[in-house]
Amino acid sequence: MNGFVAFHRVQVRGVTPAMVRAGRIVRVNGQPAMWEPLPEGAPKFVADFDAAWQRAWPGCVPLGYDLRKTLAPTWVRFHSLLEAKRYPDNEAERGEVLRRHLTVLADLAGREDATLVVVSTGFSQQPSGSPLDVDPTVRQYTSDAAFWRSFVKDNDVSRDPDVWWFHLYLSQATLNSETLAGLLARIAVDDADPVIVAAPDAEWLYHPYDGGADVITPSTRARDRLRQAYSGWLSPLPSGL
Repeated sequence: MNGFVAFHRVQVRGVTPAMVRAGRIVRVNGQPAMWEPLPEGAPKFVADFDAAWQRAWPGCVPLGYDLRKTLAPTWVRFHSLLEAKRYPDNEAERGEVLRRHLTVLADLAGREDATLVVVSTGFSQQPSGSPLDVDPTVRQYTSDAAFWRSFVKDNDVSRDPDVWWFHLYLSQATLNSETLAGLLARIAVDDADPVIVAAPDAEWLYHPYDGGADVITPSTRARDRLRQAYSGWLSPLPSGL
């Protein structure tokens, strides 16, 4: 095939059939991307989460804005404030934003002292990343972050030096910790890049942003239960946005 492999009806240069079989090729915005292997010697919690991710969400990468499209059947969005107000103006509204985040997370985790995984993302034009590629504000709250994987989002999955690489890092946080609360508070006012908060087994995913959160649940039944439990926080729009 002259160096091209058909993937989801797209001809991708530089991709071999072996890469597809090994799970090296994933989807981003419906397009193929190359997912680098887990590095040797990764910490146990990183290796465990990687294995869990491959079981739960094969062929997907943890980009919040992409997951709600890729995994739409089990997606639900909750707004942080009344009438979809995006940013809090006072202490009471800041408290409400945090309360909603922690309430849904506690529901998903099943306990308020659960240990969760935080996925942060850095960007560079090199295949190998550095923690310094991650937003400095996010780094303040993820000081134990360990490198997970990198991927490149490009139809031409080649080693083009102009291609931007995404570098993923994992850290751990207790649900009721000041660290997680602080990070959620900074994201809520667009003072930090978004992250993904996940169960250690990757069963569910929580993507907070400035204005609310996108949740990926294990099933449509779990999604419907959350929608009913927090119906007052849903969008009135048919799209759910």
